[in-house]
Amino acid sequence: MAKSLQQLRKDAGYRTAREFAEACGFTPSSLARYEKDPDAIPVKSAWKMADVLGCTIDDVVGRESQITADLRGEIQARYEALPASLRPSLTDYLGFLEMRADEAESVYRQEIEDCYTDMFKVYLVMFLESLSQDEKNEVLLFGSSDLTREKFQDFLCTKVIEKSDCIPQGGEVIQGVMRAYDKFYPTARTSADPD
Repeated sequence: MAKSLQQLRKDAGYRTAREFAEACGFTPSSLARYEKDPDAIPVKSAWKMADVLGCTIDDVVGRESQITADLRGEIQARYEALPASLRPSLTDYLGFLEMRADEAESVYRQEIEDCYTDMFKVYLVMFLESLSQDEKNEVLLFGSSDLTREKFQDFLCTKVIEKSDCIPQGGEVIQGVMRAYDKFYPTARTSADPD
């Protein structure tokens, strides 16, 4: 059962209502009204009393508080149930798990980039096949220019749009393949392209 405001006040060391009212900045008559009818306490006054008493607003208005462990969840409750000497071990283990999750994410990102590189190779062959012999020789002999990069990107966009039913994230695919292009032809990057 919830404690009364009067009991909370006494437990906090305020022997008289006047003493507690002064600590909160209330008149004694306002405090008497609040103690008599906690439902009528204005929110700002409840905050002030909770701060002075070192308790929750629920306690001030006489509402049965929920168990803190229930609010924090099962994991937090289990952590708090551990002896203090074992808590650092759990914290270290959580750090280890976070590191493993980061490594797994890194591996996943690398697999995605490798997939884009493979796609780039396929699209590059298709692109080269679409060029005239002179254009093809220029790319193969001298590397890519900004103009060739633009032509490749246009070609890629066309091909991805053709397969849009199969590739729902076409924009991501284009960006990923162009990142692979820029790795293969690093001098072809323009200042307008993001890193």
